[in-house]
Amino acid sequence: QKWSYDTNSFATLTVVDGSNTTIATGESGNLTLDVAGDIILDAAGNDISFKDNGTQFIKFTNNGGDCEIYNGSANKNIIFTDLGGNEIFRVDGTAESILVANGKKIEFSDSNEYISSN
Repeated sequence: QKWSYDTNSFATLTVVDGSNTTIATGESGNLTLDVAGDIILDAAGNDISFKDNGTQFIKFTNNGGDCEIYNGSANKNIIFTDLGGNEIFRVDGTAESILVANGKKIEFSDSNEYISSN
């Protein structure tokens, strides 16, 4: 059983019973999920992927209860920034290491125990 909901061809919701669900926004625009509670992504296949124009850029996998995070492309980075866009650290795909931004530090049990990237 298949059914669709189309609002002036700008957004289409297509549900294919027992197989796939697709939400398409047409040529432009955003999709906003706005709920009073939580947003839950529950994938029985163990993977949740994020894509940009069909190309995966990050994937989360449940591996026996452990969360594995995969970068979508070899030799690319996962960069952690603050809300101002300042880099804090990155997981460097080429060097296969964690790179801490200049002037940042890795703290241990308290702020007096740390390694600084200076």
